[in-house]
Parts: sequence; structure tokens; C-alpha cells
Amino acid sequence: CHIITITNSKGGVGKTTTALNLAAALVAEQMRVLLIDNDVQGNLTAALGFTPAEQRDTLRSFCCPPSTRRRIWSSILIEQSYIPKAESI
Repeated sequence: CHIITITNSKGGVGKTTTALNLAAALVAEQMRVLLIDNDVQGNLTAALGFTPAEQRDTLRSFCCPPSTRRRIWSSILIEQSYIPKAESI
């Protein structure tokens, strides 16, 4: 098992394109690939032919079920004066 992460805080540097093309090359070599779209805009999801806004099962729902999100939001509202946008939770 190998984990390859493509990351850069700047937008427009080719992260999605690199991930998509690297995955295609690895699949062509008979390797199993799992792509995880962790971008709020969902560009990798869209590049794979899916509509991001229509997806019911997302990374967010997998990692953070509704009960946990409520607990996190309650904690943020009580303990912090700054509330990050929902996508960053």
C-alpha cells in the first residue's frame, strides 16, 4: 500500500489535474487507486463525471456524522469568538 498526497495551498497549480492523470496512469498499470476529493469546490469529483452538489455520501459525511458536527458547532459557539466556514470542519 502506498499513499500519495498532492497538496499545495495555492489554487490553480494543477493539483486536480495531477491527481487525475496520476490515478489514470496507475490504473493503466493494473494498480488499485482510491481518489479522495478534499477540495470544497469538488473539482476532482466533477472531473470524474459527478455533480459535487448532488453527492449524498461525501468525505465530510464519512468523517463527521451529523451528531458530531452538532457537538463541534456547539463547542465553537461557546468557546471561540471566530467561527470557521462549515466546509473547514
